[in-house]
This record gives sequence, structure tokens and C-alpha cells, in this order.
Amino acid sequence: MQLLKQQDELYYQVYALGEWGNASKELIYDDFIRFNGDFNKINAPSFYGLDFGFTNPTALVECKIYEDKLYVRELIYRTSLTNSELIKHLKELKIDRYAPIYCDAAEPNRIEEIYNAGFNAIPATKDITYGIQCVQQYKLFIDSESANLLKEVSAYKWQVDKYGNII
Repeated sequence: MQLLKQQDELYYQVYALGEWGNASKELIYDDFIRFNGDFNKINAPSFYGLDFGFTNPTALVECKIYEDKLYVRELIYRTSLTNSELIKHLKELKIDRYAPIYCDAAEPNRIEEIYNAGFNAIPATKDITYGIQCVQQYKLFIDSESANLLKEVSAYKWQVDKYGNII
């Protein structure tokens, strides 16, 4: 934990010292809102984001856009998840086979396998800045029970140079 201080001072203050975190200019999503409502009652179609992992977690989020708000909740966050296990989970979650699932484009073989299993798996645009800009168009609401998503979003930062300038 002490090594965190050299890598990320804010992360160190929160997770090593137990202090309250202060949003910094480096945070990408510094004004999201924790959402406590019933996600299923949001009157908007679902679409999904899927980031493949194995050593790192595979993450699946469900998203809905209603008016100027983007609602997101975590559905899967697991390490060592094979594609066959992932497809099984998609079926158990009753993911609509027509709803788009925007997938990590670095894994075209996995996308194809999910598509062949009957899901609308689509490679996501690889441009990270474009993706961030798309999300920032909306007021971001994250389901309060999405612990891993909340942790990751709270630590997602712009890179800074040695002078502290955002790059």
C-alpha cells in the first residue's frame, strides 16, 4: 500500500490512509451520481459494454440512455472467465439477443464466437478519447450496487506529465 503513494497520491490517501478522496482535475468522470433506483424501470432500451479479460476481470455493463442521462450497472466482473462461461452467463442474464453488445475490439475471435452464439456482439471503436467524449455527453448515473464499476470509475484518470499537466 505504501508504494501507491509514489504512483497515485489520491488513491493512496483513500485506500491506504482511509481518508476522503478529493476529486482532482485528472479524474475523467468526477461528477457521476450513484443511482439507487430500479434499473429495470428506466424506460429505455438496454445496450451493453463488454471488456474481455482473463487474468484481469472480464466486465459486462448494461447501459440505458434516457433524456440526457446515461445509466450504467455492472452485470459481470470476473477473472478467469472463458468465452463458453461468458456465453452461459449472457444466457442466464437473459440478455436480449438483438441488443447491441459493444465488445473489446482487441478480441475479434471472442466477438465472433459470442455473435455465433446468437448475440448482437459488435466490436467497439478503439478510440479511447472518442469513447470518453461519448460518455461525457450525458449526466452519468452508476448503479450503487456496482461496486467494481464504482471503484474503477472513481480511479479513471487522464495521464499527466512530470509537471502535473494533463496529456
